[in-house]
Amino acid sequence: MASLFTHLAVAKRYIEKNGGIENVQDFYNGNVAPDIFKDTENTHYGKRGESKDLIKRHLEKIGLKEFLAENPLDNDFNRGKYLHLLVDWEFYNNLLPKDYVSDISDLKVFRVDLIYTSNFYHDYLARKYDVSYGLVSVEGLREMLDKWASQDFEKYGQSGPQGKLQFTAKQLDDFIEHMAEANLGENPRG
Repeated sequence: MASLFTHLAVAKRYIEKNGGIENVQDFYNGNVAPDIFKDTENTHYGKRGESKDLIKRHLEKIGLKEFLAENPLDNDFNRGKYLHLLVDWEFYNNLLPKDYVSDISDLKVFRVDLIYTSNFYHDYLARKYDVSYGLVSVEGLREMLDKWASQDFEKYGQSGPQGKLQFTAKQLDDFIEHMAEANLGENPRG
């Protein structure tokens, strides 16, 4: 999954490029809502399968059609949640390198490497896009996420099991700009 700072950067760029968001706080909150609970399968509206293919396994978790069937895009919170799901879907399809993913079979290794990559770009995203956890009003969000990450870091170390970044800052910037052009109209993606 994309980091919360990536989601916030996309949300901010979306507002800058498109406008049309009346309640900015609701939009930001919606953008992080799917990731603030440990049981992210239900908050992403899909069903995670048993596939050994990590990309397929994560994509099955993202239920764009299921979300739209249950949530009209008539408010900024729902638009933010939908943008979050679109970002995650594109993240697994177009940002993560396929050769990196094909070399990893352990889901925990994959997750910790994602956290490592996210943390590496944390300050970069904060400076370039002027985003922080302060944009969202979820109580204790940073502490909770840090706690989850620290449990994995205790086992694997701060640099992740692979110790390599999954994408470059340029690729991340291009991804953010691309996602800021998402269609959040009344009937996106058919």
